[in-house]
Amino acid sequence: MTKRILIVDDEPSILSGPSKAINKFCNFRGEVKTAGNGKDAVKEVSRCFYDICFLDINLPDLSGLDVMKKINEISPQTKVAIMTACTITGGMKKKIDEGASLFIDKPINLPKVRVFLDQTLREGIEVLNLIQGKEERRQFERRALMKTINYSMSVFDSEEKLKADAIDISDAGIGFKTGYPIECGHVFRFKEGIEHKAGVVKWRMRAGDNYRVGIKFV
Repeated sequence: MTKRILIVDDEPSILSGPSKAINKFCNFRGEVKTAGNGKDAVKEVSRCFYDICFLDINLPDLSGLDVMKKINEISPQTKVAIMTACTITGGMKKKIDEGASLFIDKPINLPKVRVFLDQTLREGIEVLNLIQGKEERRQFERRALMKTINYSMSVFDSEEKLKADAIDISDAGIGFKTGYPIECGHVFRFKEGIEHKAGVVKWRMRAGDNYRVGIKFV
């Protein structure tokens, strides 16, 4: 499947320069697209899956941090790299740490970007493939689901109830966020909150102090 990168910035030089550099200097052979404002970025992420989004904080229409939050909600498997030349306050840093995988000062350090790309794309975080196969993607429509669900895991001997914040759901599986350490292959037992009773972790990624998890129902 083609890897995709989205670059979001209102400076034409940033949109054109790094786009070419990612292909040449970073040896990226996928698709690179650009957006000049936050609304277009959200629309693009809603339209198709991007492995990585390089996102400027200062956009002409929306705060980059708000756009980052929206991207995390729409496509939690997309890794966001925040870019800025401005001073970062403590509150801003906390939000960046919680929602982004990388922070990049401007002017952009291309060797740092290349390492980030190598690590991220080598992991193969293509959630649409991991959660469900190509035919399943056509068959099942994922729906937003903002609610807290109770579950237990096979790695816990006790009947302690664990909690997670659900993000989206389809007839094939569910995506949610939890503070408990998760690994691929863990079996979940759902106590209440959804009609399905069990599922297997197909992908997981760190998001600050939490884990974003994709579970296929069994």
